[in-house]
Amino acid sequence: MINIKELSIGNWVKFPYGIDKIVDLPYVEGRGVCASFAASATLFPVSVKDLEPIEITPEILEKNGFYEDKDGVYSDDNSYLIPMYSNGFDAGTWETHIEPTEGIGDFSGTLKYVHQLQNALALCGIDKKFEL
Repeated sequence: MINIKELSIGNWVKFPYGIDKIVDLPYVEGRGVCASFAASATLFPVSVKDLEPIEITPEILEKNGFYEDKDGVYSDDNSYLIPMYSNGFDAGTWETHIEPTEGIGDFSGTLKYVHQLQNALALCGIDKKFEL
């Protein structure tokens, strides 16, 4: 389950019918905060408790403009992600540093999920469109 405080419009998540991008986060009487997706011709709300995060993978990074250097570090023009497999970190986490050439500021931290990376980039003023 995803923490509601981490969700933003535009985040990619897993929901009971597949993977999609959130287009709205409405409050639905009797259901609480829900996420709406444009996976069909109409928008339909899905309870936040039914959402699952998508782990960051090398394939997702490469599909979204990151490239791997000889040291296994994934970079784009503004950021780099280092896969962490040991040293006390959870398997599958990424040590991340984002330093935009222009923008609000930088970000350093450990991320595990695509929506967290999307939010960190947005906080740094980087408008990066993700595709899965």
